[in-house]
Amino acid sequence: MGTSLISASEQVPLKNAGFEQGLDGWTLDKGLETEATFIKEAAHTGEAGFRQADQSATEYVRLIAQNVRVKAGKTYRLRFFSNQQSGHSANVHFWFLDSYEEAIEPRLINGPPQEQAPGWFAYEIVAKAPDNAEFAEIHIQSNRVGVGVVDFDDFELEQLD
Repeated sequence: MGTSLISASEQVPLKNAGFEQGLDGWTLDKGLETEATFIKEAAHTGEAGFRQADQSATEYVRLIAQNVRVKAGKTYRLRFFSNQQSGHSANVHFWFLDSYEEAIEPRLINGPPQEQAPGWFAYEIVAKAPDNAEFAEIHIQSNRVGVGVVDFDDFELEQLD
């Protein structure tokens, strides 16, 4: 009789991962408040999602999640949903940070491709925390060279091992 290995995962709490409380747990680091809204029309599930409406072909919009603690050497999976409404896409950047909360290169990026039709798609980033990692940070950032509207919702972070 064969045995199967089941890998247990552990949820890492992300504050306001579904944007139900608007900006709570997140910081609008770049862009205008009118370019970062939390509305029902942007929701994958629930009552709100994040709509990033980049209106500049030379600047970008960036929303940053509150840092979370991670364990060095452990593998993490970040999942999220995105719906590209129009124009250029936006991406999710996943960083590990050291004890001084400085970014450890490289950052990992995923999100809708430039020419994706509207509709909700699931994305994920899987990465092992470096030996000096103590925190993780999530950025949602539009493309600096184009305009577009992209919705994001339902973020989830798991420790896989």
